[in-house]
Amino acid sequence: MANNKKQDEIMENMEFLIDELKKEWDSSKETKHYVGLSISKAEKLREKMQEYIVLCSRILEDDTLSFKQSMKYCRDNNIMFRLARKLITKYDHAIEKKKDSIVLELDKEEFKAYREIAGEKSQIESRTYLEFSKRVLLDE
Repeated sequence: MANNKKQDEIMENMEFLIDELKKEWDSSKETKHYVGLSISKAEKLREKMQEYIVLCSRILEDDTLSFKQSMKYCRDNNIMFRLARKLITKYDHAIEKKKDSIVLELDKEEFKAYREIAGEKSQIESRTYLEFSKRVLLDE
């Protein structure tokens, strides 16, 4: 009985820790990079990001992932969500104002994610980004 109580307490603490990490991952840091995109490029990037988020979500549902792998994918997905929110906000505003381009203000993590998802990085460290980029770039 005491063992079950201890396990429940550990699970509760882990859930709390993960929730706190998600809060941290959800907030942008200091702006370090500015990326200008035409509306058509922004549309393509938006589609790629949607595909990536779906792919990453499927990977996270895999029961064979280790805790460490799961946390990495969760972090990557949260960074991509931040980037997606910024892109969608700027894109919608540009469409409303009939502009033909947007400028994204990105922190270091968001810029890395942008470069990887847009295929602008020569050496991709993340396995998920690599698999995704190969598949998407072949579709273009």
